[in-house]
Amino acid sequence: MIASSSNLSPYMALPLPDSSVTYPVKRALTERAELPRPAVMSSPVKVLQNVLNKKVSGRLTLGESGEGGAFWRLHIGQGQLHYAGSVLGAHDRLRYLLHHYCSDLLPQLPDRLEQSEYDWLQKAWQERGLSFNQLRSLLQYLSQDALIQILSLPEASFQFDRNIGLSSILLSMSFKDLIHSGVKSIKTWQRLHSVLPSPLQRVHFIQDSVLSRPAVDALQKLKTRSNQASPQTIFAQGRSLYDLAVTFNMKLVTLAHTLYPLLQGGVIELRPYLRSGETQRPIVACIDDSATVQRSVKLILESVGYRVNSITQPLTALSSLGREVPDLILLDINMPDMDGYSLCRLLRQCSALKEVPIIMLTGRDAILDKVRAKLLGASEYLTKPFEPQVLIDMISGYVSLEIVA
Repeated sequence: MIASSSNLSPYMALPLPDSSVTYPVKRALTERAELPRPAVMSSPVKVLQNVLNKKVSGRLTLGESGEGGAFWRLHIGQGQLHYAGSVLGAHDRLRYLLHHYCSDLLPQLPDRLEQSEYDWLQKAWQERGLSFNQLRSLLQYLSQDALIQILSLPEASFQFDRNIGLSSILLSMSFKDLIHSGVKSIKTWQRLHSVLPSPLQRVHFIQDSVLSRPAVDALQKLKTRSNQASPQTIFAQGRSLYDLAVTFNMKLVTLAHTLYPLLQGGVIELRPYLRSGETQRPIVACIDDSATVQRSVKLILESVGYRVNSITQPLTALSSLGREVPDLILLDINMPDMDGYSLCRLLRQCSALKEVPIIMLTGRDAILDKVRAKLLGASEYLTKPFEPQVLIDMISGYVSLEIVA
């Protein structure tokens, strides 16, 4: 069944709660405005059930916050899944999928994706001879893989945005069927999570490590499955598990089991998908005394690859920013001790910070407030509450987010 994007209702970003309030995920929902306000962390199963049971439409983003945490996006229409994918690692996931399920298309995959895997497959259907049934199957495989990773998380940060849909074709998929056929994999990743939290992390070889008998056996098994260099040399390249599964011609779960003794024995280690040496994550400093705003900004920006420095005390902002100069500053106007206007003036007087873009955040929408902010050196003015995509688009106009797709 093909769902029409015109049926998706206008989107609304779910606000995050104050830290002093607990919002039960299973609370009854009767109107659009009563969608659950997410806790900082919650069970992915409960979050997913809550959104699906109300048959809402939009994009649900879930993942583990912090260094190396992977984020996943589910596009939902009328309570039906259209597609589930990853925020990072689109190329690695798509290459793995094509290698195992549609190798004829693999030579056409570029070294770097300039769009999402969904858009690339849609173009392959339109221009490269991919049949509609193949397209449906590939999207289902990718969506199931994302669901397996989401449901293996013990807890996740999340954000729901109404009507951030996909372009053109939207396929309706059965959550029940996708999850039912992936139960075994979900349980496996749940058991591995403490050691191997995400297949999007990169494997690195630890020099001079002592090899136990299980580690030697694992390396030998990998060596027999590769026609390239030794496993140690391959690990030194810092590839993700998806990429390694192609190299060793193994299913992802099988590779994870094989790597387990190497991880336990300290032969290899996992690092974030965004490699610090190759891709420096841009830093966004958020100066705001509201814990709610800080959590929301952190979730929105870290899910697309930024690193957020949260500052709740305006009087400590100068010293904090001096230690680590950000690429952009989000600055609230209404704060205790020192308002945003005064702090903006001080920031512009600091030689290390005077060229850093500043976006003022405020509930005020008067033209005089905007003029005053500009006169004090602010680059932009964003009124609360704001939509996640508006914030992302405004920041990307000043800070280039170059990620490894």
